[in-house]
Amino acid sequence: MLKAAFIHIVLLLVFISASGLGNNNTTTAAAIDVCFYVEGDASPVRKTFANSTGVRKFITERHVKVEIHDQPLTKVHKYSFTGMRHVQELIIWDCGVIDVEAGAFQGSLSLRKLDLRGNYLERISTGIFNHLNVIDLNLSYNKVKTIETEAFNPMIFLKKIDLSSNLISNYSPSWFGRKHFLRELHFENNSIGSLPENAFSNVIDTEFALTDIFFSFNTISNIHPETFKGLEGMLIRKFHIDHNALKIWKENWTININELNISHNSIKTIEGDLAKIIKNHSLKNFEHNPYNCSCLKEIKSIGDNYREHSQWFVDRYAECRMPKRRRKLPNKTTVRNMQIWSSF
Repeated sequence: MLKAAFIHIVLLLVFISASGLGNNNTTTAAAIDVCFYVEGDASPVRKTFANSTGVRKFITERHVKVEIHDQPLTKVHKYSFTGMRHVQELIIWDCGVIDVEAGAFQGSLSLRKLDLRGNYLERISTGIFNHLNVIDLNLSYNKVKTIETEAFNPMIFLKKIDLSSNLISNYSPSWFGRKHFLRELHFENNSIGSLPENAFSNVIDTEFALTDIFFSFNTISNIHPETFKGLEGMLIRKFHIDHNALKIWKENWTININELNISHNSIKTIEGDLAKIIKNHSLKNFEHNPYNCSCLKEIKSIGDNYREHSQWFVDRYAECRMPKRRRKLPNKTTVRNMQIWSSF
């Protein structure tokens, strides 16, 4: 019986070895289809590679855009796209990428747009994007939970970063390290619960007046009193923080914002001069909040100064909630006496 069992184990090991399941070196990676674009030509050249390292070897100085879409590329290894000196745009969409190793894009001097949306990245580590000349970085629709300190530092040419539709719970300016000059920040549809002190002073170009910041569809309930510190004198073009859990808004948070959207929160009170906050914004940017009566009436009055009729804001989109006085019920003795006197 022991001899038969031994023979069975040996045959099982032989089967595993022959199938390649027990040896990573024998596992064959799935082929990758890649599109190459030449400048001035809208029709791509399609080519199939055994793995991502072959892509780099094929690229010539004529190729300005490389697109990999819906291919089995779970990991981008170090040096996979290194040295693409003439490629300006690299797109890796919906490929199931779980991990990108540090140095994967190193030496791609002409790379201006890097798009990794629709993958399964959970962690953004230092060394992946540092020192790249990328202007537009898209990491939306991943599974990002963790971003290491200075993961985007330095990226001196970076103007737009999109981290929307991820699983981020905390926003930190430490991701960007020293001074950057971003003009668009997208953090919509995450789980961010608060905005910290000095959230944008090292991120935004304080001399440029067209900065857009989006934090819509999060769970933000707290804004630090010094969140906007360092932005005095500059103009934020758009600041959208709608569909969150804010209960209050303050004038000193708004003074430099050209287009503010705080709709769909839990705001009951707006502190400060409402005229400076509302400015000429559409009242739709303030709708669906449970304002108290005095605040609501003031918003309507200011809205009337900009348009002929703002009653719709009161009637349809806002709810006036004042604490109702509870009627004092008589105590038991009073009730008993009332019953006695009513019997006469």
